[in-house]
Amino acid sequence: MAYTSDGGSPGGKAIFHGNASPEWAEVCDNQEDGMRVWAHVYWQANGDWNNGFTLTDADGSSDPISCDGRPEHREKAQIPEGAHVVVDVCLRNGASGPKKHCGSVIGKA
Repeated sequence: MAYTSDGGSPGGKAIFHGNASPEWAEVCDNQEDGMRVWAHVYWQANGDWNNGFTLTDADGSSDPISCDGRPEHREKAQIPEGAHVVVDVCLRNGASGPKKHCGSVIGKA
């Protein structure tokens, strides 16, 4: 799980579910502050990096513990077992605003 670095109660997070088949990730906007949460999930397997996928959530309605479960905030991917997975999460002001308060985590599929 990666959290935005905005201090206090983070405005957003991204969760990677690596023990599922297929693996999946979700993004959570925890605050109604006008910012959106942007997450990018990508991985390295057999020495090659995969571009992965990007998720966004801008509604501020996610439960701070479990997210909101909405399909548009989730994505599945077939990631090779043992691949190194990177999850980056940031706040953005608008769809193309600069990334702010980013956090990151590295895990395995």
